[in-house]
Amino acid sequence: MELSSLILIMVSLFALFNIMALLHVRGILHFHDKGMSATAPESLSFGSKVRIALFGMKILKPKGHVDRNSLNPAFAHARFKSSDSIEIDAWISAPTFRPCWVLMLHGFVAEKTALLKEAEAFQEIGLRPFLIDFRGSGESSGYDTSIGYKEAEDVKAAVDYIRREFPLLPIVIYGKSMGAAAALRAVGVLGVKVEALILECPFDNLLATLKNRFRLIAAPPTPFAQILLFWGSVLYRFNGFKHNPEDFARSVKIPTLVIGGANDNRAKPEEVTRVFHALAGKKQLEIVLNAGHNELYDSAAETWKRTISTFINRDVLTD
Repeated sequence: MELSSLILIMVSLFALFNIMALLHVRGILHFHDKGMSATAPESLSFGSKVRIALFGMKILKPKGHVDRNSLNPAFAHARFKSSDSIEIDAWISAPTFRPCWVLMLHGFVAEKTALLKEAEAFQEIGLRPFLIDFRGSGESSGYDTSIGYKEAEDVKAAVDYIRREFPLLPIVIYGKSMGAAAALRAVGVLGVKVEALILECPFDNLLATLKNRFRLIAAPPTPFAQILLFWGSVLYRFNGFKHNPEDFARSVKIPTLVIGGANDNRAKPEEVTRVFHALAGKKQLEIVLNAGHNELYDSAAETWKRTISTFINRDVLTD
């Protein structure tokens, strides 16, 4: 084979590979009104994995199907603006018997109603839930996600709203997975002031969590994860290689409870532990046995409630 032909083949393969990467990035970071619901990668059929590996996928914008007025007690409604004029949709719980807010942040490909069970548990503990849809999810505007990077701006906007409308009351942030990453960036980088954090299944850096997801579909993590992160950073104008909650945690000095699942294959226990060790303030780590990613409350509800209640009583509402 002539050298020119070999070079042409290599250039063509490189171009094809990058086109596939762009399709994947678009599929991961941009939701659609029509498409397929997100499915756990490990539960996909072999044919589906191959098809997604070649062409990416269109994921439906996460939408809730719960009427807030049907809840007992019912939730009030609010909307406010985040950065770049994104409209954030929020549900506000009725007052509880303790003077403290819990700002609740959902995970990737989810929306606020996914946290209603945990919200009810917080009400039992005495905290007043304030649930938001991140940009691109639920009833908030937009279709894009940055897996916690720009969502930190939504956290800041929510805290500003609470401080403005309900001054003087303490605020605890509860973030799950992507929500935990957004909370850490909001506090550690953007300087958002709250009284405490509860971080559930936080990943230590975005590159590592992308590699974990490639392993779930039996695809080589390197170089696929790096290439996807590069193109994601270019297309959506954020540096994914610096989206590292472990680094953000080094600037967090407020009391923080970190909870992980022993069987989590997305934010692995050792990755959760790295985030915990990086925290600069008073901290507590709880690893729930037999629990996977985002399954902590369902796997051990009483342990979850007891751990959080003890943390709140000891480190937040001490009077």
